[in-house]
Amino acid sequence: ITNQKIAAQKTLEAELEHKKTEFLTEFITSASHEFRTPISVLNSASYLLTRITDPTKQGKYITQIIKQTERLENLVNRMLMMVDLDHMDNIECEMIRLDVLLQNAITHVQSRHKTDDIEIQLLDNDTQIFAYCSETLLFLAMCELLKNAIDHTDGIHDGKISLSYHYENTQPIITIADNGKGMLDETRDLIFQRFYREDKSHSISGFGLGLPIVKRIVDLQQGTISIDSQLNIGTTFTITLPDKDTLAQ
Repeated sequence: ITNQKIAAQKTLEAELEHKKTEFLTEFITSASHEFRTPISVLNSASYLLTRITDPTKQGKYITQIIKQTERLENLVNRMLMMVDLDHMDNIECEMIRLDVLLQNAITHVQSRHKTDDIEIQLLDNDTQIFAYCSETLLFLAMCELLKNAIDHTDGIHDGKISLSYHYENTQPIITIADNGKGMLDETRDLIFQRFYREDKSHSISGFGLGLPIVKRIVDLQQGTISIDSQLNIGTTFTITLPDKDTLAQ
């Protein structure tokens, strides 16, 4: 029996080590893809800046440098955010106006991302709804979901994204729906895994951390998140938050 236990323990340790290696390999692969392009642009633009005197061309390359620097900063911030969330056990909650938070998230995302060809609506925006949660973290989660919807609706004719909210008994419910590219069932089962990228060509920027960040935030709020998606039809995320009495238990 002792030998069997020792063998089982060694097998378990080998499996854990294999998973760690896979995780590290996936991280390095993803990181190399995401950092390679901005670093390449920064090197080229910096080189050309030292060799041209035309103010217009200089401005063009300076703009490129600023854009790629912001991209690198965003990638690093996402990684640090995931680490911070992993180390959180308890969060401070307060009663907030959920409808106001959702409108603020829309305004914030529209100011930072190109959405000229995408209609973003907050439905039932004349109705007040309250939620007991961490306003800062929930705002971050909503922005991540909106950005995800924008990325997957970009280029779609008559692209639309809608946010809605209501109470189910005493629990606040949030939905974010788009008519974008959608996804296959096998993809849907993997999207909350860290570093998972459906887009293997890396044409959409990111580390595959946006949705895992959302999932972690919802978990910290003791809520749930579900997804309904059909390829070439669209995707709907539904977040259910607990009421204040449930969180107090």
